[in-house]
Amino acid sequence: MKNKKMTVFLVVIIIIQLAVPVTMLINYQKKMKEFNANYKEINVYIDGVYCYEDSFGIYSNGLNSYDFAKSYVVFNEVEPGFYRWERTDKKPENKIYVNLNEKVNDFGYLDYRKNDMPDGYDFYDMYYVNLYDKVQEADNIDKNHCEGPETKAYMVLKVYNGIFEIKEVYINSIPLDEYYYKVQNDEIDIARYDYYIGNEHYYDYYEYYDEELDEYVTEPYVA
Repeated sequence: MKNKKMTVFLVVIIIIQLAVPVTMLINYQKKMKEFNANYKEINVYIDGVYCYEDSFGIYSNGLNSYDFAKSYVVFNEVEPGFYRWERTDKKPENKIYVNLNEKVNDFGYLDYRKNDMPDGYDFYDMYYVNLYDKVQEADNIDKNHCEGPETKAYMVLKVYNGIFEIKEVYINSIPLDEYYYKVQNDEIDIARYDYYIGNEHYYDYYEYYDEELDEYVTEPYVA
């Protein structure tokens, strides 16, 4: 009789364990159905696009990026049709916000197209991994390393009730995949986003440690 009760108990435990993921799946499907029916698309300015092994890294500097104690991201229109994000500790009533959690704890650094990169993408065969850098470009224009105007780059977000998706990323009005291919085919020169040493291009130099001088030395590559 004791063994029979134990068997029944174990069966009940197994049923409960199996029911939990099913319940989670149903709740997720319900949330996504609500999301797809109600999301709003907004254009959010970004400040950098970098190539990683299995994704594009999208960097965007929020209005208070470093206030990690706050649990939500909201969006403020900084010019007609374009937004910047900021953290807040109050959930917005309009439901156009992102809920920060263990999956998305720093909205300033997002993976885009993770494990779904453009055909032929090979991180280890690329000369450039920095496709866009707002701050570096502004510095280069200011120092006359390249001409203006500054490039406009933004991501189109679908946002609703704490959930978001990146629909597309644009650099200079070009969708990111197309932009990437143009860079690879030398149709777009992205040297304007690179760091310069004096008046020379950073990638024309290399750095090594000189033991006699007891310091790092920068030398030009010899063709």
